[in-house]
Amino acid sequence: MPDCYPAIEEHAVIGDLHTVALVATDATIDWGCLPRFDSPAVFASLLDSGRGGCFAIRSEAVRTRQLYKPGTNVLVTRFLGTGSVGEVVDFMVPRHPGSPPAHPGPLIGHGRVVKRGREICFLAGELTDESGQLIATATATARITTLAG
Repeated sequence: MPDCYPAIEEHAVIGDLHTVALVATDATIDWGCLPRFDSPAVFASLLDSGRGGCFAIRSEAVRTRQLYKPGTNVLVTRFLGTGSVGEVVDFMVPRHPGSPPAHPGPLIGHGRVVKRGREICFLAGELTDESGQLIATATATARITTLAG
């Protein structure tokens, strides 16, 4: 992210009727209080990029574009590169007033490299609750690059 504090107008909103999260144009979730609006912030890099925490997927895209799927609060961030397009889809499942979160308590993410070549890497991930019950899975393809540093 070139600017560690993107302007508020460079964010989209996703929510579940009890809270919201702010998603920057590079798909970083940099603000969110969970599971309710009055809960402590889980992601707060919008206020403190060094200590606030965020959820980010990085890309070397030339540019990004965000849009909501028509008639929904499902946010799609597209990473547009030279000859390539990637997408991140963000949403929260709405809850009715008084109902508990779908999966209360801590969530644990696990990721692994499934297959790695010289330039391409295939990834898989799982999200579980504290007891180890599987909640969600995801797969991704990534290009391997060397970071200057």
